[in-house]
Amino acid sequence: MLAQITVSISRFDIERLVDREVVQNTQSYGFEGQFNFAYLLGSSEIHFGIFGHSYSFSYGLTTSTLDDREEFITQGGAFIDGIARLPQVEINPGLRFHSFPSRGQLFIEPRMRVRYIPASLPRYSFSAAWGIFHQQIVALSDDRTVSDVFSAWTPSPQQRPVPRSAHYIAGFGGKPLPWLDFSVEGFLLTAKHLVIPRLGQPLTLDTDFIPVSSNSKGLDFKTVFSRPRYFATSTYSISRVEYSAGRRTFNPPQDRRHQFYFSLGSTFNNFKFAFQWQYGSGLPYTPIRGSINQIDVTERSYDFIDDDGTRAIVYAESFSERQPAFHRMDVTAERAFRVWRSELTVQLGALNIYNRSNIFDFDYFSLTRINQLPFVPSLGVRLRTI
Repeated sequence: MLAQITVSISRFDIERLVDREVVQNTQSYGFEGQFNFAYLLGSSEIHFGIFGHSYSFSYGLTTSTLDDREEFITQGGAFIDGIARLPQVEINPGLRFHSFPSRGQLFIEPRMRVRYIPASLPRYSFSAAWGIFHQQIVALSDDRTVSDVFSAWTPSPQQRPVPRSAHYIAGFGGKPLPWLDFSVEGFLLTAKHLVIPRLGQPLTLDTDFIPVSSNSKGLDFKTVFSRPRYFATSTYSISRVEYSAGRRTFNPPQDRRHQFYFSLGSTFNNFKFAFQWQYGSGLPYTPIRGSINQIDVTERSYDFIDDDGTRAIVYAESFSERQPAFHRMDVTAERAFRVWRSELTVQLGALNIYNRSNIFDFDYFSLTRINQLPFVPSLGVRLRTI
């Protein structure tokens, strides 16, 4: 029998600034405890345990501190799963009991994973998995921004059901050659009882929420080439994420259709070299059509002749355009030296070696673009006794 006790404490803070003034902020605190046990029964295993989580969320979505809000949630439960290893088949069933005391609700979440190795093709395997999940924590962001960098983590609204999702995964992989591995995996994720701020409204504590359901599907391809002195890895993913709100269907900010990653490295003597290149197609965002000066006609003392009014942005349809594609290349090279009874390793590297301007965020009011990391060289030294 094996036993594991885990206790963790976490904190996450984020602020959104406009002209160096904090206009929105959010803080999340978490405490988690878990007791896990495992029985090893020959080629099979049985796992079970209990868990409890407590979270605190505080956030301010306007410049006024009077509008700040703080909320708490707790959740807990128990789980049991097993691994049965049979000739050619590995079965991993599981059952999770998930309780949300603040809602007075208990959910039973079944899960299953199966892996099959054909007797005639021992180098290949098929796998499939399915599971039900519930999560009370949601992230709220303003759809009238270029990116969802700022998200307010909060419990889902009390008057709505706890968000629920179902995951389906199926894959095939193998090792056709001693130096080549590959895998292909398809997935489908459906979710319901999600909530998002009403499209076109600013994100405040008074924002109305609308229920949405989501459908995510895609394919992942992975290839690994490995030789004594050389290695290479490539992955490619194609996916699609759709939200449905009533009769309207749209692609949310996390809908990245294409992702590609490639790494290549070599090792000889005491020298190592590697480079990585990654690519991601553009994410949806809400563009603007322009800006206007609004005049408050209800204010009797308003000077219609000399005052300019208040500047307001005119937004286009939510998530109707996509950002530019993201891509970046990183390079590292290192050499090890023997120094007396120690080993000295010197590493040179560079992030974004061709200085690609990948967008991070964009301020509509000042028309200022904020990019991700530019070209960043690095130097590292490590001394290790032998």
